[in-house]
Amino acid sequence: MALLMGYTPFAPHLLFPQLLDDSKENEREAGICCGLEFLRHCSELWICGTKITDGMRREIQFAKLCDIPVKEIQIDLDDM
Repeated sequence: MALLMGYTPFAPHLLFPQLLDDSKENEREAGICCGLEFLRHCSELWICGTKITDGMRREIQFAKLCDIPVKEIQIDLDDM
């Protein structure tokens, strides 16, 4: 959806577990920190879905601290 709207999406929860072991606390924390650093350069943070994980909660708090707009996105997969 984001691509079709002209955005360049980034989903750290899909990338960093490919490089790091999410079951190891230090590697999970490293992945979250890398995601937050990337978020610093984003124009918006989109929340898709209703379940907010601990990692998402940290991203939301970080975005607000950095004055990055946080948007809740309702996705209708029938429109895709």
